[in-house]
Amino acid sequence: MNSGGGFYIDRRFAGIGRIQKSSRTDDRKTFDAMLLMLTQMYRAGDHDILRRIKEGKVGVLEVYAYWKSQNVKEVPRLESIQKLQPTLLDWADEYLDVSEITRRDHKNNFRQLLKLAPPEATVKDIPALLAKYRKKCGAAKKYRVFNYTRSSCQAYLRDTLGPDNSLWLAVRRVDPFPTTRRREGNPPSPRSMLAIMERLPQPVDLMALTVYLSGMNWKEYVGEWALEKDCIR
Repeated sequence: MNSGGGFYIDRRFAGIGRIQKSSRTDDRKTFDAMLLMLTQMYRAGDHDILRRIKEGKVGVLEVYAYWKSQNVKEVPRLESIQKLQPTLLDWADEYLDVSEITRRDHKNNFRQLLKLAPPEATVKDIPALLAKYRKKCGAAKKYRVFNYTRSSCQAYLRDTLGPDNSLWLAVRRVDPFPTTRRREGNPPSPRSMLAIMERLPQPVDLMALTVYLSGMNWKEYVGEWALEKDCIR
């Protein structure tokens, strides 16, 4: 036991690290139940909650109280009571395996969404907030802006709660805007594209073929490129 804080928790979890926290209880049975809870949460994949315990963003006793009061299947919902501000922006800063450009885009998307959120809004409010944002973007004809923000919300929920979580599924049910408009004569048929290439000088002909096959527009092709972990974008 540590002085004034009850039994001391010292556990290591692969991929998370060492959790060293006071349990804030001097009851041995409660302490043993807390250790069991941490193990079960790790095995269930609730790693983000364990990381928050490690980082001191939520107390072990607080998690345990929630654990006892809810069905075991509902424990991941603890993440949903985190306030949107600064949770979303903190996640964007800490999100791994993405380029700085993608990280910046996530933060910009979240900032726009948070403008509609009341101070007390939590993660569980994301689906309703996103539906409200969809109406705003639809009225302003900012279809791609909404779609990008929707994708950022999906990435956050998938990373923190998993794709089977009810919040992630609720966000998925908020329909994206269709953004692809087919124009007359665009794109040309393969035969027409070959005829176009024959009239172009080198290397412009190969550049045109790349744009044609990839579906990129010209600004995407000549714009800024970033090398990510498994692709170039």
